[in-house]
Amino acid sequence: MKKYLFLFVAILLASLSSFAQDTTRTCSITGVVKDPNQAVLANTQVILTNLSTKAKITTATNGQGVYLFPALQAGSYSVAMAANGFEANESGALKVAAGQNLHYDVTLQLAGDTETVSVSAGSFESAYRVDTLQPATPFGITPVVNLPYTINVISRQLIDDTMSRNFKQASKYLPLVSFQEMQGSEVLRPETRGMQGTNMQGDRMDGMGIAVTTPAALEEFEQIEVLSGVGGSMYGPSNPSGIFNFVSKTPTERPLREAEVQYEGRSVVTGHLDLGDRLGPNEIFGYRINLLLGDGTGYVTNSQLRRQLGSGAFDIRPFAHTTIGGNFSYYEMFQHGYPGWFTYNPTLAPTGSASAACKSATPGTASCYSAKYFSKLPVQAPDPMRQGYGQHFLGPDMNNQIGELRLKQDFGANWHLIASVLQQIANRNINTAVNAFYDANGNYQTFEENQFQNTLATRFQVKSDLGYVMGSFNTGKIHHEIVTGSTGYRFATWQPKVGPTSKALCTGANFTGTCSANLLSPVVDYNSGVTSFAGTGLTHGLHVTSIIHQQGFNFGDTITLTPRWLVRLAASQDWTWTNNYTTSGSPNYTQLASAGNYMYQGASPSASVLYKPGRNMTIYTTFADSIQAPDVAPSNSTGIIVANASQPLPPYRSPQYELGYKLESQKMNFSAALFRLRRPFANVVVVSTTAGYNCGGTTLTGTTICENDQIVGNQLNYGAEAMLSGKVTRSLRVIGGITALDPKLTDTFVLLPAGNPYVSSTCTTSLCPSYVTNNKTFVGIPDYKSNILAEYQIPALTGAFFNLNWQHVGRRAADDMNSYYVPQYNTFDLGGRYSAKVFGRVTTFLVNFNNVSNVHYWSTLGPGSITGQSSADLAHLGEPRLITASVRYSF
Repeated sequence: MKKYLFLFVAILLASLSSFAQDTTRTCSITGVVKDPNQAVLANTQVILTNLSTKAKITTATNGQGVYLFPALQAGSYSVAMAANGFEANESGALKVAAGQNLHYDVTLQLAGDTETVSVSAGSFESAYRVDTLQPATPFGITPVVNLPYTINVISRQLIDDTMSRNFKQASKYLPLVSFQEMQGSEVLRPETRGMQGTNMQGDRMDGMGIAVTTPAALEEFEQIEVLSGVGGSMYGPSNPSGIFNFVSKTPTERPLREAEVQYEGRSVVTGHLDLGDRLGPNEIFGYRINLLLGDGTGYVTNSQLRRQLGSGAFDIRPFAHTTIGGNFSYYEMFQHGYPGWFTYNPTLAPTGSASAACKSATPGTASCYSAKYFSKLPVQAPDPMRQGYGQHFLGPDMNNQIGELRLKQDFGANWHLIASVLQQIANRNINTAVNAFYDANGNYQTFEENQFQNTLATRFQVKSDLGYVMGSFNTGKIHHEIVTGSTGYRFATWQPKVGPTSKALCTGANFTGTCSANLLSPVVDYNSGVTSFAGTGLTHGLHVTSIIHQQGFNFGDTITLTPRWLVRLAASQDWTWTNNYTTSGSPNYTQLASAGNYMYQGASPSASVLYKPGRNMTIYTTFADSIQAPDVAPSNSTGIIVANASQPLPPYRSPQYELGYKLESQKMNFSAALFRLRRPFANVVVVSTTAGYNCGGTTLTGTTICENDQIVGNQLNYGAEAMLSGKVTRSLRVIGGITALDPKLTDTFVLLPAGNPYVSSTCTTSLCPSYVTNNKTFVGIPDYKSNILAEYQIPALTGAFFNLNWQHVGRRAADDMNSYYVPQYNTFDLGGRYSAKVFGRVTTFLVNFNNVSNVHYWSTLGPGSITGQSSADLAHLGEPRLITASVRYSF
């Protein structure tokens, strides 16, 4: 620990020393902005771009129309300006010498009657491109084109133009991104490169860790930044599923007044208000307020979707280079009556008389260990609009509260300090219908539907912190851009002290024939529903089941050796520890510490070599190696003794190799990458079935077996991915991409009874390993996925745009042994928007027809656990044809 602190202090002192030497030769750019009548324009947005690094600084003119960018380094810059009612203006290259104070005055011209003005990312000219990331990241101010990783951004403009209200709807425009639905379309685990996501290891809000399996309204975010693959060297221990940073809206530099009314489904009407401005002497105080209220019937009869958002951001600039800010948001989402989960299992059924016996036996007994292996998912998805796959009284009812405080200190133009803290409290009342498929005499359409009263984690509480120093300096002729600091979180999971029970709506479907529930005739229950978990009463309250702590030190340095050759080194040294808890029995329910506590430390390094044939082009190769917090072995169950029950496994370590290319031009941005990514997995290994054997302190009987949970398998993914965005012609722009994957499970197996046809005849124990899952494609991951959004500006009608979106998802393995596949599908969306002045204010009318051909498809498939050892596979239905329309009014 001491050597890392010494290294941190030494680098910081050397860096600040270099900064002190450079400040005596800083320069500045200033000027006055006027209208055609030579009247000064106050509150005009001004964006300064460093043409060498592509870093951007935003300010606004004061009451005298003056803008100022002080303490700049000598170099080449451009200045862009925008104000309501005026045409955007952007300078050419402005070369500024050391010590020079450059004046650049501008007269803005009046805009056309229907023109909307923007110089921010997402305008028609930029084609939804975003060249730089939020400063509060371990990449600092480095332009995306100079980063040796695949990074893509879902911009605010793209979210607005497509009327996306949740991550599932917006993510399709980045086909390199995928997700696993957990409790419906509003609760997801995002992922990249075919790797499963987790609750929070790969998810950030303004750079700080958050629990992502909670509802989130996209109306409160400015953009979503996605790093594909391994990110531990920048963010600390994380799943190799990628890093997703949700960037919250911040106060605007000029007045923002925007109201929107949106229509969706059968009768869901949503009102949204977005306000921002700066107030006080020298505009010292800034604010941003977002309010949202939506309610109505969704696309299923008797369903309901209700959303409520209140978020507010502020900042104060007490000094010229100091900003103190923060935000608070409260979002509640109620979604009942939509399709629930569909559960199924691999098709490894015992044969002969054992089949019927195991169907009625207690799962987990030695003779029927694979009793669950007798169901199959219908490859053709049913109509999601049909009632009965969910119930009007079932679904998630959740709220999410997040508060942040931030400090930003600029030490001139090149050195910055960012520090922030975050707290999140997410209450999860998940009461979702589960449709469990069964194979009854070869009829795979039959299912049993159950109501579950929030048996999942009921509450998440997260406390996160972040602190970075970033800047640049020279050591001789070598230039360094460094980011160094610390980030971490405390993640607590809560559950009821007394768990609720489940209620079957349809029983006996696959055995007695007393219920005829199937895909064509699902059960609709109008009488016996329980409205919510809270309604049944939390008699004994909640208790903490686990607390995961994570804290680390990060360092990154982009070293410019020559104008064409660069090296980027990054590493994260981290500490992670977990405490698990149980409760004693009634009536006191005392909280107790339990087995499974652990502490671990380790490093996650990465190294990259970059070659730049031109300033706007990069060829790179990167190696990264990341640790991930370990799993905990399962507890004992009926007939099964786990030798390391409730004990942590060694942390996973995931290596990744990547070769990429990036091009950034005035009209097009393009990126492509090849990668190899590996992630270890744990599996259950049978130790003994011999009576009298000592299994972790427990003596086996003739009806028990001894198991050990250990890391034995890997997921190995090879892939290629590419993204393109920009203007094809003067009136046509596109954003699209493709990803091709070969995801394999290696060194994996399932345990089956002796005599099963998938087991070797030489096996003499009651349970034998079967390698039918080895070297097979991972469940639910398509071998190919693509999406392209094309938007056309109609020349004959100023302010009118037409768009077409095409998404293709390849076939997906439905089980671990790849015995059958879900077929590929294509969806098409049509939309348009028109902007005009109404009562002198810009008004935009939008309409989208999503999935116009009304394709029925499984949106996600996923294993409950690797090789199906402990729980069923899960499937969710995609959305049907959905019409959305809105009117957005700027006032």
